[in-house]
Amino acid sequence: MYSFKTLSKDSSLASSSSSYSQADDLYSTPRSSNTIDVFTQEIDWKPITNIWSTNYKSLSIGQVEQYNQLNLLQPAQSQYVNQSKDNSKTPSSVSSPLLNSPLSPFPLKKPTYTFKNTNGNFFDVPLKSRFFVIKSYNINDVEASFQNGIWSSTDLGNKRLNKAFIELKSSSSTDKVLLFFLVNGSRKFCGVCEMTGQVDFNLSSNIWSETSRYKGVLPVNWLIIKDIPNKYFNHLLIPSNENKPVTNSRDTQEVPFDKAIAMLKIFSTFKQLELQ
Repeated sequence: MYSFKTLSKDSSLASSSSSYSQADDLYSTPRSSNTIDVFTQEIDWKPITNIWSTNYKSLSIGQVEQYNQLNLLQPAQSQYVNQSKDNSKTPSSVSSPLLNSPLSPFPLKKPTYTFKNTNGNFFDVPLKSRFFVIKSYNINDVEASFQNGIWSSTDLGNKRLNKAFIELKSSSSTDKVLLFFLVNGSRKFCGVCEMTGQVDFNLSSNIWSETSRYKGVLPVNWLIIKDIPNKYFNHLLIPSNENKPVTNSRDTQEVPFDKAIAMLKIFSTFKQLELQ
C-alpha cells in the first residue's frame, strides 16, 4: 500500500526552489489545488489498464496490491450494447470490473431494452430476443386475439414461430419472441404481442373468421394495441426480404434485432393524435 505525505502549497516545499525540486515529477490534477500528494513509492507510468471512466486521461497506474482481490485488472465478462458514435447495436465487451467483482454492491443484471406498453407500464426486451411480422387477412381475427390471448397462423407459419420459440427458450428463459401485427390492406400496424408458449398443434379454435384454415393455437400476451400508419415504418428495410420495407413483409417474416428495436421505439412513443 502506498504511503504519502501532504504538503501545503505555501509550505517550504513550495517557497524554496531547491526544496521544490523534490516534487518536479509530481502528477497534479485540478483537485489538488490546495495540497500536493507526494508518493513514496515509484509509479509505473506504462498504461496497463483501462478501468477508468476517462481512461484517455489516465496514462499510468501504481501497483496497488490491495486491489488485486477485486480483479480490477481482469477483463470483464459481461456484455453491453455498444454506445459508440456509429450507433451500432452489436453487443461488445467492455471493462466493468467493479460491477463484476463479488464485492460489488451493485449486482449485474442482464442488459435489456425497456419500452412502455399500452397501459403505461414498462416491459423489457433482452438482447437475444427474436421478432416476427404477423400479417392477418382480417381485422376481426386480430380483435379476437386481443380478447382471448391466443393466435394461429398458417401451418408453415406456426411451425416457424414454434421453432424460434423452442430454440430461444432452450438457451435462455428470459429472451422473448415478439410479434408485430398488421392487417393486409389496412396500410398500418396495429399492435405488438409476446409469444408466451409453444404452439399446441393438437388444438384449434372457433374464434377465427375462417376456422377451417387455421390449425394449432399459440398463447400470446398483448403489450401494445395501437394503430400506426405504414409511413412511419417504411424506412426500415429487411435484408432477408430483398431490402423491402418491413411494411411489405410476408406473414411470419423475421425482423432483424436493430430494425425491431426501432419499431418498438415507434410503437412505444407514438401518439394516436398524430393520426389526425
